[in-house]
Amino acid sequence: MSPEEKVRQILTWIGVSQQLLVTRMNRLLKGTDLPFAQFVMLNHFGAFPGERWTVTRLADAFETGQPGLTRDTCGSNPTLKTAD
Repeated sequence: MSPEEKVRQILTWIGVSQQLLVTRMNRLLKGTDLPFAQFVMLNHFGAFPGERWTVTRLADAFETGQPGLTRDTCGSNPTLKTAD
């Protein structure tokens, strides 16, 4: 197997694993008030305790735009704030 084929196979395995993980997590979180996107953020915060995050820094860390991150962070929850 060529190096390119190995890389392609590894990326396929990673993609399948990611899809299975998201499906299983969504199933586990069903019926809770915690959407998967918020779970991912809480998991990120847990990996970096004591770190102060702004919406801009989180958007960079998650490689996403600020509007989507703000929506996923706050949604319809008025108790969450997103001041930079």
